[in-house]
Amino acid sequence: MDSVQEIEAIEDWDNYKGLDVEDETPLGVSFDIKDDLESVLCGELRFNGSFAHQINYSDAVNPCLHLDGLGRIGLPLSEREAREIIGQSASTRNSDGKDVIWSFPGDKVRFDNPGWEAWIKDTVGPAMNAALDTRVSLTVVQYKLKSLTLRGRHTNSIDCFEEIRDDSQQYGTLSIILPSHHVGGQVHIIHEGTTKTFNTEGHGVLSMTAIAAYTAVSQRLDPIHSGYVACLSYGLTFLGKPESIPRLPDLGRAMTQLRRVFGSWRQRLDFADDSDEDEDSDEDEDSDFDEAEAPECVACLFHHTYDDGTANFKAMALRGSDLLMLKHIAPLAKTYGFNLHLAHVTYKERGHASFNSVRRNRGGCPCGGCSDDMISSCDEDPADWSDTVDVNKLRMDDDVESIEVDLSILGLDGMPMRMSGPTTEAIKEDKDGYKYFINGSLDYGDRKPSFERERRTWGTLTYTYKHCALIITPEESATVDFAVGDVREFACVALKSSTSETPTAKEQRLVEALLAWLTKNRTVATTAASVLAVNVTAANLG
Repeated sequence: MDSVQEIEAIEDWDNYKGLDVEDETPLGVSFDIKDDLESVLCGELRFNGSFAHQINYSDAVNPCLHLDGLGRIGLPLSEREAREIIGQSASTRNSDGKDVIWSFPGDKVRFDNPGWEAWIKDTVGPAMNAALDTRVSLTVVQYKLKSLTLRGRHTNSIDCFEEIRDDSQQYGTLSIILPSHHVGGQVHIIHEGTTKTFNTEGHGVLSMTAIAAYTAVSQRLDPIHSGYVACLSYGLTFLGKPESIPRLPDLGRAMTQLRRVFGSWRQRLDFADDSDEDEDSDEDEDSDFDEAEAPECVACLFHHTYDDGTANFKAMALRGSDLLMLKHIAPLAKTYGFNLHLAHVTYKERGHASFNSVRRNRGGCPCGGCSDDMISSCDEDPADWSDTVDVNKLRMDDDVESIEVDLSILGLDGMPMRMSGPTTEAIKEDKDGYKYFINGSLDYGDRKPSFERERRTWGTLTYTYKHCALIITPEESATVDFAVGDVREFACVALKSSTSETPTAKEQRLVEALLAWLTKNRTVATTAASVLAVNVTAANLG
């Protein structure tokens, strides 16, 4: 299953199968669910990159390729020059025993254009290291040319895995696909069951394609039907301390830690339920599984920002570490009986702010008739406050006086939902707003200030922060309840973009949700029906 199919399956939460765990006993005990979950999210799952990435360059620098013994090689690569290179290269055979890959040694490749190596170092290298999330200084990264590789016509796929010496500090590979006329030759890069596919053709005869990947991946090369694929193969080498070499996260370790967290969370919820049913029973060795240790809701903040529009925010929109978080939490959440929802989170802080007011007249208040030590009626009248306030320069005089947390809940497929119950109200209360959120801080990131002027020299300053989060709750909860929200806009957008000849199961569920919402909101339903009738009539007349 590729990444897109995996996320599509997760979005269909009601039918999602989760992880097949034969023994649901947690691997160890989590004594603090929230802290242990946050520890995983801040560890292996903090990875914000990809195991492989591709960039197409339509304005690439011409390397002015020069091969020892062959001279200058023109681009796009011609059939004649390809055969000349093959004659001077070492070959690799496929499963049929045919020579299909040829490698010309990198130490015999020169670039007559001095701008080529600068382009690799200053343009391609930074972009690829950012995409791979290597988090290293580019001053300690070396781009070592290993070979000029040609791949000729072949009918079967080829599996490749590059062996890297243990003492090597190479952490990745960079392939520059040179311009050539060929058909086929897609590259599939695979890591832990996920495949990323890159096209090597159709990018223009003068453009180049760069593909970078970590060394821990494997590759599968599609058949080439005609022509040759030519690429410059570089090794990405780290020149710093060995313990700081970039690496892919240990996702197996992360899954083990998550299973311990979710398994312990489920055990404690079940223990709390059993205790409620039999309050007179004797305490056993698990009596420390009290209800306080089994949270009714945990909100994991995402690190990226997403569109506020309900039609655009869903699981498929997640990227980087946010997507990685969902892909690893979802199977265990489903297996251990938890629900997942998305949320737009609006957090507001309010406090007192004062400033020096600019007066229209030198003596006293803006009206010109009051002395400095008097409080006149014009201090109360906004009509007399002629000066403007630069809200970006204001600061709160003291500590935050009040906070407000507002949640806009969505299903994983983007369907608007309503969240209610005691836990929901507790999240919105000032004193409890923070205890449900992990993986970040609500008062971090871009903030939007606003100011409500109450007197000539002071008022209330509000800081507004917007975040997105993954909401985790037990399937059966006495304190949290979810119901379908106002799905009108979401349903219209989804159904309008449908291309199916007959309604799919997902579309049928969406229509049922829309009808159920309209039934509960009859006044709105009447208006909606009128609008629909007008639209249908207009469509028929058209």
